[in-house]
Amino acid sequence: MRVNWSLHRRWILAGAAVAVVGAIVAFGADDGNPATDMKVLPGMAWLTSANVGQLTLLDGSTAEVVAQIAVASAGNALDVVQSGTTAYAVDRTAGTVRRIDAATFEPTRPVAPIANAQAGLTAFAGPHVLYVMDGQRGVYVNADPKTASPLGEPNALAAQLDDGTAGLDDVGRLWLVDNGTGDLTSVDHSRRTTTHGVVRPGHNTLAIANGSPVIVNAAEHKVIMVDPDTGGVARAIDLDLRSTDTVQVSGSPHAPRAYVVASRGVLNVCDLDAGSCDRTIPLGAEGQLGAAVEAANRIFVPDYSTGQIWIVDLTTGAVVAKPVVLRPAGRFQLRAQDDMVFFNDPKTERAGVVHFDGNIVNAAKYDPTNPSKGLTTPLNHSNGPAPAPEQQSSAVPSTSALPPGPQNPQTSPNPQGSQSQTSRGSTTQSSLSSTTSSSSQAPVPSLVVSASTAAPVAGDQVTFNVKAADNSTLTNVTWTFNGNGGDAGNGAGTPISHTWATDGGPFLITVHATVPDGRSTVGSTQVTVAKTPTINVTLQVSAGGTVSGGPFGSCAGTCTQAVDRRHDITLKATPDNAHTFDKFSVAECGQPGVTTCVLRMASHAADLTIPVTFKVKPLPTTTPQPTTPMPTPTGTATGTTPPGTSPPGLRMRGGAIDGADAADPRHAAQTQAAPGTCDGDTSETCESPAHRWGFVWILLAAGLGLLAVIRRGRRRKLTRG
Repeated sequence: MRVNWSLHRRWILAGAAVAVVGAIVAFGADDGNPATDMKVLPGMAWLTSANVGQLTLLDGSTAEVVAQIAVASAGNALDVVQSGTTAYAVDRTAGTVRRIDAATFEPTRPVAPIANAQAGLTAFAGPHVLYVMDGQRGVYVNADPKTASPLGEPNALAAQLDDGTAGLDDVGRLWLVDNGTGDLTSVDHSRRTTTHGVVRPGHNTLAIANGSPVIVNAAEHKVIMVDPDTGGVARAIDLDLRSTDTVQVSGSPHAPRAYVVASRGVLNVCDLDAGSCDRTIPLGAEGQLGAAVEAANRIFVPDYSTGQIWIVDLTTGAVVAKPVVLRPAGRFQLRAQDDMVFFNDPKTERAGVVHFDGNIVNAAKYDPTNPSKGLTTPLNHSNGPAPAPEQQSSAVPSTSALPPGPQNPQTSPNPQGSQSQTSRGSTTQSSLSSTTSSSSQAPVPSLVVSASTAAPVAGDQVTFNVKAADNSTLTNVTWTFNGNGGDAGNGAGTPISHTWATDGGPFLITVHATVPDGRSTVGSTQVTVAKTPTINVTLQVSAGGTVSGGPFGSCAGTCTQAVDRRHDITLKATPDNAHTFDKFSVAECGQPGVTTCVLRMASHAADLTIPVTFKVKPLPTTTPQPTTPMPTPTGTATGTTPPGTSPPGLRMRGGAIDGADAADPRHAAQTQAAPGTCDGDTSETCESPAHRWGFVWILLAAGLGLLAVIRRGRRRKLTRG
């Protein structure tokens, strides 16, 4: 976008007027903090373009470019800190800081306030103070706000200073919380005060709310209000957090409020006067959320996983808009300034203004086809050559995790912003050498750093390579990897591999090397480590068996585990002795009786619940043996009767069956079978051998009687004859 020169003149006159009256009005209540808390005067913001080494001043009312300043080599890790109308360019690759005067747009010489600031170089600027800090080594120095030169020797801190553990309050005091000890240190110019044990050691995040420090301790689920006069705890407020939550903390510049954004997708608004963090505003699904900024009774929360901004009405708690500012999605910077909000992509030309209703006005910080086009000429620019960087001879580039940068550093416009009078776009190249080259020497070649992946995930191994831009041979190659806690490290040689166990960043990777003529050169790249893409898988195992596999071990009942979506897992069901396996109730494994299930995790985007059922084994069954009925002679007696007796209710008298005793109760009680009878069978069809022989004797007796009758008849006949 072309520079708006009417705005340029308006800004110059405004700056001159401010200088005349001798008053500097800083934006907000927390001006001069690093990129996440940048504060400026009404309507304009300084934005970084790390890939081309430039700062751009953008007018929020028109989304027009007011100034475009070259301050560093292209590809350097670049940040900006602002106090009033003044910007400080923090070059973490070169380890230098330089001031840009808002009235003249003239950058000062780059200086290295802390020698060998290898990692964590940052600055905090107020109306009359400038602190420069190396968080990795726990070193800070008071610097001259006009030149950025150190005002004394560096001061050592025992503190373990991580990202989000420092802030500058309204009166120019620097606050530092030590995650290793829980101590809180305040620095007021040359005076330093430490209060021991203010918070529990661990992961603490510090922010400035309404001019006073607040600390969030995620492990204890507490928001700690600090008394700025004593450095002690003024109040501890309970905060509803899960053990898996990561948090981003910020404060209101004008009210006693703190904002805690939890990774699970909620915004907690803490009323510090009331001592309550009960107000919770859901923002959506879990994602990579940034710190909230406040402007005009609205809260703006960046969502890096979707490239959008959640805009919340502070009065109603309603989400009023969700504009998308970056496609494809990625990390971007969000700035709040006097009721105006800016977004910025440091890796490209994209930037813009975010209105309260969600309307986005896009702006181009520079011409991507010709980044040098439109560079602003300082008002007191001379025809002479640009001065060399004013670095200490032992200064070494440092690291940071604030602005994302490109993968491959290249040559860039002159860091001093030197311009030809006939062409504002003309520039000279500079190299990142710790040894100043004479005018007769060729520039030291820059380094090109490449990574095996531009978007690593926590736990993945990333391989880095480096080469000289002119393909010359490199020796003495050493690396420094920035990261959280134990993820930081050093190494030598190329290629080299590194693994970040936790997500975060962007993390700066710095490489030093020696070129064939003995000079040293340095390059850098940055990576943002994404959180491992997991979903919660819950097994609901019925009684009768267990399920094993993946992260579950041996599961009986209900078990829940976070499972990496990039890798399939195999589950195996094992029934106990009294059950058989039924099925896994999930799409890819629903076949009954199959005890092995391979979960295709990539096909599941949301949390997953899998019922696993077992069935009780059926009881064993027996086949009845067939029986052969025996013929029953005529007159068969029923029931069970021992030999020589009659069936119950019947009695034999003189060889015949007498039914007179059928009703005799003594016979009704005869239920036990005798040997050789029906074995206790009292059915009517039971026939025992005793019964059958009784009938035979009856028949024989009847036959003998008949024969006797016949014989007597014959005898009588013979007698008559």
